Amino acid sequence: MLSFQLDHLYGALDALGSTAQPVLLSILGASILHILAGISRQHTNLLLLIFQAVVIAAVGRIAGSYVNEFSCHREMGAEIESYTSRWPKDIRGALNLLHIDPELHQYICCPTCFSLYGPFPEHQTENYDSVPVHCVHRATPTSNPCGAQIFRSCGSPNHHFWYHPFDSWIAHFLSRGEVMVALRTTTGPISDLMTDVWDGSTFRQFRGPDNTFYFGPQKSSEVHLGFSLFVDWFNPFGNKQGGKHTSFGAIYMVCHNLPTHLRYQLENVYIAGIIPGPREPSHYHLNHILQPLVDDLIRCWSPGLFLARTAIHAFGCLVRCAVILLVCDLLAARKTAGFAGLGMTQGKFCSFCQQSGSEFSNTDTSTWRR
Repeated sequence: MLSFQLDHLYGALDALGSTAQPVLLSILGASILHILAGISRQHTNLLLLIFQAVVIAAVGRIAGSYVNEFSCHREMGAEIESYTSRWPKDIRGALNLLHIDPELHQYICCPTCFSLYGPFPEHQTENYDSVPVHCVHRATPTSNPCGAQIFRSCGSPNHHFWYHPFDSWIAHFLSRGEVMVALRTTTGPISDLMTDVWDGSTFRQFRGPDNTFYFGPQKSSEVHLGFSLFVDWFNPFGNKQGGKHTSFGAIYMVCHNLPTHLRYQLENVYIAGIIPGPREPSHYHLNHILQPLVDDLIRCWSPGLFLARTAIHAFGCLVRCAVILLVCDLLAARKTAGFAGLGMTQGKFCSFCQQSGSEFSNTDTSTWRR
């Protein structure tokens, strides 16, 4: 993972070729400390200010000697001004210049029904004129609006939901040469000894939008990827009996085309977003949080995502993506997949039968549909 991050930091230098060298070195140094050493954003911002003060003081001292000797005060003043105007005040701005910070979409989230308003630019902190003061979502066309208060008294939103666009992650994922080489090592002959999901029939017989085998022979200009979706909740304060009872959720995906030794490495895991707390959304409310990801996945399934270039496709390729596995505990699986349970009478009982929650009282097993 260290080499992966360093490669991206070195590769980002090309994007800053026109930036003054002191600014470039300061941005790069602060970014390395933030990403690799784990220094907090607050402390890294302080480092950026210190680097700025040191550089400007050094340039000013040099400018003083040059003014006395060559009378070029105006040129040196312009140089100092360029350092001040182009210097990032926040590490997020520095990472944005290096093009290694992931693209994020900001949504305003209703604290009650989890309806989303947006998306808005990542760094926008005001001017949410298009968002109503109270949530206007209706569970059904005839039901009353939610009515929950979206903003605090100070004017800032109560909750945010940050979403990492799936197509943006895919483009970054397939730009790595080692990934493109590794993607082709999992779809070999079926083994008699089942050691991975690829040795089962589900992946091998899975069909694409054209009704052909999805992972069968493919054109050289196409890439077909299969993912598993993970959704679960956790208490960031620890599961202590006397502690705070809060719950935040995580939505992330893993590409099963990668071999097992690479599949679950952090740099290969797609984190779609963090579900805001302090409580979990209900069955229906979780649909709002999943909507941005579902929309992206539908587009990546059909017609697919065309990338102008990948690590091995100089003239572009068509990428298709499918979620084949849902990996959750029982409670999270019922919410994510819409199974019946926890007071719900709608949806299937589980992933193995076709009985719906409305048939709960049917005990005649001969009528159950497999």
